[in-house]
Amino acid sequence: MKITMCAYDAPNNIDGPTTWIKRLLPFLRENGVETRLIFTADKRKDLSTLLYFQKLNFACKLIPAELFFEEQIRAILSDIHAHPPDVFIPNYFPVACYANQWISSTGIPSVLILHNDDDRHHSLVDEFVVGEPKKRVSAVVTVSKSMHRKVEVKHPTNTKIICIPYGAPLTKTLSQFSADKNLKLMYLGRLNEVQKRISDVAKGFCKIVKTVPGTEAVIYGKGPCLSSVLSIIQQEGKGFPVRYGGTLPVNEVQNYLAANHVFVLLSNFEGIPIALMEAMACGLVPICSDIESGIPEIITHGKNGFIIKDRDGELVKTVQLLREQPKVWQELSKAARATIENGYSEETNNKKWLHLFQELAVTKRRTKDFVIPPIEVLQKETYKPDLLSYETLIPSQTMIPVLRFKKFIGRIKRTYIKS
Repeated sequence: MKITMCAYDAPNNIDGPTTWIKRLLPFLRENGVETRLIFTADKRKDLSTLLYFQKLNFACKLIPAELFFEEQIRAILSDIHAHPPDVFIPNYFPVACYANQWISSTGIPSVLILHNDDDRHHSLVDEFVVGEPKKRVSAVVTVSKSMHRKVEVKHPTNTKIICIPYGAPLTKTLSQFSADKNLKLMYLGRLNEVQKRISDVAKGFCKIVKTVPGTEAVIYGKGPCLSSVLSIIQQEGKGFPVRYGGTLPVNEVQNYLAANHVFVLLSNFEGIPIALMEAMACGLVPICSDIESGIPEIITHGKNGFIIKDRDGELVKTVQLLREQPKVWQELSKAARATIENGYSEETNNKKWLHLFQELAVTKRRTKDFVIPPIEVLQKETYKPDLLSYETLIPSQTMIPVLRFKKFIGRIKRTYIKS
């Protein structure tokens, strides 16, 4: 069986979907599935995920992000035409979803993946699950039950809906804590405000290490708010055991997790965070904000972790409880690990993906010849504006050289100017 999956990449890319495919695709290969990856990214030498899969001898195609939206669609279609799969996974990328209408018209089934419970992912559902019939995917996979329910309520027709969380590896090395140790807190993920509320995390860590004796904290990750994190630590945590620890290679994450005791996540929204599942698999006790999707499915308050409504005082009190009562930490740590073992393990959920692809592959039917539409046809298509926030449609002929030059300058800045 052959599948083609679209993926994201950037230098030092550490997002959840990338971590997930690094674990899923080798499993699929071991079970007879040949995967081809299509990356849409800037032309750079340090595209870490692309290089990672090339070293593992996965077939990869890079489509330059500098191309206009319609040109990217044609590039995807050209690759699919040259290397036809049994299943096409546009993943969560609008450009691949728009390309899919010509792919699915030839009888190749497709899978949309909803990684997050945000407006952009809901727009993908409106356009490619319940929108025009020609644009609809064959199946939609949600990573949380909450998102699954939100898709179901829109009553999609002829589209399979299934919930498959990412899953986390079950390691033998587990976190250990006792009264004679410092309670170690950690955050791992993107340094982002809108979703992750990383400033609240940094400020919370500084307050905790100053007010709760016997605690220390570290933040791992990268993102646009790194400078804010460093500033908060310098100003509010100077002289106390709180620090920024940089980024972690995927193959070392588990060891770093097991050296800590509490995992803190104060997001505004999530799908179901892979870092959270990895932490719980290592026995860390999670403290997470009270949000609708993902978190309440995996954490039962007071049983295998804590869900808090207040990112300030309640966070401090919860950490103080765990520091002063190691037996409580130990009970919750065992329960957190058991939660992953009983439904969120990497092996369990990888098998669900394999079964889905096998199920869809047998539905592949040759319905008509593959057609790559000319640019003029693609320019007449209707595209949902809120799905084009990172894309540029082909402008008038006089503006094309100007926009191409702007894209070129932008690429140069991203390459040579370090923020």
